[in-house]
This record gives sequence, structure tokens and C-alpha cells, in this order.
Amino acid sequence: MVREVRFTRAIKKKGYNQSQADHTLFIKHSLGGKLSILIVYVNDIIVTWNDNSEMNNLKEMLANEFEIKNLGNLRYFLGMEVVRLKREFQSLKGSIS
Repeated sequence: MVREVRFTRAIKKKGYNQSQADHTLFIKHSLGGKLSILIVYVNDIIVTWNDNSEMNNLKEMLANEFEIKNLGNLRYFLGMEVVRLKREFQSLKGSIS
């Protein structure tokens, strides 16, 4: 529970808004229509974005605040295969502990 509160505070401080429909979903709208979406499932963080600058800042902040590991591009999630149709958004799956 403490880890979740700490994570939520850190992400909100970074300018992400927590969804009221799903409290594990965080969204940030940046200037120029850029968008970053982050969802947490157990110890995994899944991120998709079209703002490379924001993503670099987010990864740096997460690495400073938490012990994280970049697991590369998302291929499967909850038994479903993830297929990238456009390169407009990029995805990354990470893990926090």
C-alpha cells in the first residue's frame, strides 16, 4: 500500500492525472497535442506515448524514485498479444519493486 501511495504521488507531481474510472491509469496531455498514458498492473508499468521528451523525463524520474527495469516493447499482456499498428505511439513495459 505504501509503495502505491508513493508511486501515485510521484506520478501526479510529474503532471499526470489519475483516472477516476481506473485508479491505476494515469494520463498526461502535453503542449502540441502530445499524450503519455501509464497504467500499473501489480508490479508492472505499461506506458504508451507520442512525446519522446516526456518519456525520457518520466523514465529518469522513475529510475530516481524506484527500482525499475526496462523490459522492452510490450508483446503480451494478460494473455493477449499486443500488436503495434502505427509507430505514432510507442509502448514500454517496465517493472517496479
